[in-house]
Amino acid sequence: DRTLGFIFGLLRGVVLLGLLYLPVHLFIDEDSKTSWFGGSKTHFYLVRTADAMAQWIPSSANEDAEEAFRVLDEEVSGTRKKLEEIDLLKKDGESLFPQNDSEDGSEGYSDEFRDQMDQLFDEKTDNLKE
Repeated sequence: DRTLGFIFGLLRGVVLLGLLYLPVHLFIDEDSKTSWFGGSKTHFYLVRTADAMAQWIPSSANEDAEEAFRVLDEEVSGTRKKLEEIDLLKKDGESLFPQNDSEDGSEGYSDEFRDQMDQLFDEKTDNLKE
């Protein structure tokens, strides 16, 4: 009973590690994997397990994942561009969040900055609804 439990636990551990390594195996380039796992003595087993698991994944799933990553990258680029347009992402060490230092000593965002952020949020939520 103990021997079978040990074997089952070992196989379960190999499968779990293979599942955790699978996204790295599929989406990270070989140079990065070599630099990350260069000194690992068990990396070979992870690669073999991930290869075996990858054979069970339909080819359309890989294409769908690549398409989803492409769409996500476009969304992130569009958001970054919009934030740069409204000067939220500052360069040259300026403050990331502009403050309104009014005469009465209160601090907070300026009305113009709030309007720009409201506009950005409205645009992004409208895109999500579509």
